[in-house]
Amino acid sequence: MIARASVVAGVVLVLSGVDAGVRAQPRDRSWDGGIAVARVPHSGADVRVRAERHGRRGRRGNGEVAAVRGPRVGAEQHERRERGRDGGVAVVRTVSVGASANDMMSLAPRDHHDVDPTIAFGRVTDSTPRSSATSPSVPRPLRSRSSPALHGTPTGHDTHETFVANARARALAADSTTTSFEVNGLRVIHRRVSANEVVAANLYLLGGTTHVPADKAGIELVLLEASERGTRRYPRAVLERKMARLGSAIATSPQLDWTMFALRSTTATFDSTWAIFADRVMAPRLDTADVSYVRTQLLSAIAQRADDPDNLLDHLADSVAFAGHPYGISPEGTARTVQRLTAADLKAWHRTQFTTSRMLLVVVGDLSRAQVESAVRRTLGTLPRGSYTWKAPPPPPSRAGALHTIERSLPTNYFKGWWPGPRADSPDYQPMRIAMAALGGRLFTEVRVRRNLTYAVEAPFEEKAYTVPGLYVTTTQPDSVLALMRREVTSLKRGFIDPAGLQLLVQQFITEFFLENETNSDQATFLARSQLYRGDWRSAAKFVDELRQVTPLDIQRVSRQYLNGLVAGYVGDPSRISAGRVAGF
Repeated sequence: MIARASVVAGVVLVLSGVDAGVRAQPRDRSWDGGIAVARVPHSGADVRVRAERHGRRGRRGNGEVAAVRGPRVGAEQHERRERGRDGGVAVVRTVSVGASANDMMSLAPRDHHDVDPTIAFGRVTDSTPRSSATSPSVPRPLRSRSSPALHGTPTGHDTHETFVANARARALAADSTTTSFEVNGLRVIHRRVSANEVVAANLYLLGGTTHVPADKAGIELVLLEASERGTRRYPRAVLERKMARLGSAIATSPQLDWTMFALRSTTATFDSTWAIFADRVMAPRLDTADVSYVRTQLLSAIAQRADDPDNLLDHLADSVAFAGHPYGISPEGTARTVQRLTAADLKAWHRTQFTTSRMLLVVVGDLSRAQVESAVRRTLGTLPRGSYTWKAPPPPPSRAGALHTIERSLPTNYFKGWWPGPRADSPDYQPMRIAMAALGGRLFTEVRVRRNLTYAVEAPFEEKAYTVPGLYVTTTQPDSVLALMRREVTSLKRGFIDPAGLQLLVQQFITEFFLENETNSDQATFLARSQLYRGDWRSAAKFVDELRQVTPLDIQRVSRQYLNGLVAGYVGDPSRISAGRVAGF
């Protein structure tokens, strides 16, 4: 069954259908960290549809597990229940990316003879921003006649401001039901949410590629995947039977700053699921045959990277932009490191590294603190405490702009580049986030809408201990697109976004943020980032106020400071791109 999109006021609010992945041709989708991005036309507007991959080990860019290997699709099933309970049918939110949404601010003149005073919110100069700039009519606010699955979306005559005010009130109410405590050195953040019956429990093994030696890359993924094949209390057949009966899901997602081990259940099945989850952490059997089986599967997945241009590009761009830095190491490991891992290696790592001081647990769901604390105290809380202390990795090195190419004969070409961004606890964090949102909108308008040079162009902003802003495009004319990209980046550095345009951009960004953090699992991830990157989960409540404080001058300043020395990967026809184009960023 082909999924259907409901469009209200130019915004796609619900995508529903038995097939959760939108049926798009390969040229109409791209993978961003395991998330399919498909674009489908509706009423002349281009619509970005985020659909979870049913692949081998799908993962979402925000660290949340999107799909799990093999037949274990429970995680996705629970995501479906959480997003919309209409018979298990997937409900996915998407946002239209039409010209009105992206062309909402005007930047500095493109060059000395190309000034367009008619773009969105008036002229922008290379001098002090004009607070009195005249703005044309603002696009109508997002509205919804949506399904109950999208609880909290703007309805009726709600404006962005009303919606955000209501969302903030709900967020503050959520904070009042959020507590944090320790059990034998294990930090637990618990948020009680009574709006649904889903429980999201994320256990973070801290450190990621900064902590795991480069020659052991992938060891925690192999270990936790192998734990599915049997523990001290649950032999493989018993474990599989119980998980099938419970309808719960447990999955692994290795990231650069941590390895996440995730539980998804209902409130009714939490205790039974937790018992299995905890035993997989505490007492995996790690038999030689089971480790060999998992290792073979992961080696097959690694070998398949080269079959997908976007996966190959991701690996290339990360490895060259962060060469010599922990962020240049794949948390899933390489063929060389995974091949060398033995059952003895896994047992030694488990014995020395699975300590409570290296763990952070975030639980979001309709559970009492007493229930959560009791579950932790009788299981994970009995592990050795250890002496680990979380710390951010060293800052990524600044480099001269460079292009690294892998030649492939493909219908199109793939380009991705990264800049080293500010630390997540830096005052520059929010301005950098907004700068990339503005840049992404401008790129979509100039490259996709006006010139039709691509079906996928972005200015990604990856949230890590050190943020990573970048550029991405797939196109048959890379030189032409890079020239446009360079022009828009230069505009950010030379000019000022009109204050009225910035206000609207921030308002829409906040709206999208609250929509994207409705699920329990999304809230768990956001709380974890706040705790680790900023030292306190309560900093999550400051998010909206910090965004509103960003000024045009802030955006210009961070653009000048951080958007220099783009190191990029390219997969495709080398004759279609000039290395000098990248050196200019």
